[in-house]
Amino acid sequence: MNHLIKQVQLYKFLDYCNEIELEKNILDCGAGGANPPLSIFLGAGYKTYGIEISESQIKKAKSFSDKHMLELNISKGDMRKLPFQDKSISYIYS
Repeated sequence: MNHLIKQVQLYKFLDYCNEIELEKNILDCGAGGANPPLSIFLGAGYKTYGIEISESQIKKAKSFSDKHMLELNISKGDMRKLPFQDKSISYIYS
């Protein structure tokens, strides 16, 4: 139950994104961890990108991705220096 309470904000954001007619791609800044939010967006048909500064959090996300056979596109980096062209990402989650 506690896990669902923590995810309410994520699902509200997903609903918001689905209401807007932009290309379905999203960047998560701070994308690592044992239960990466990008998996929810991938399941909803989004092209996902993640950036994470912590190597240990990337490893946790990779373990989750491998277990669930997902490709979330999470890479090591700093959200202050994003490797994307302007206006190439429709949504950003953090």
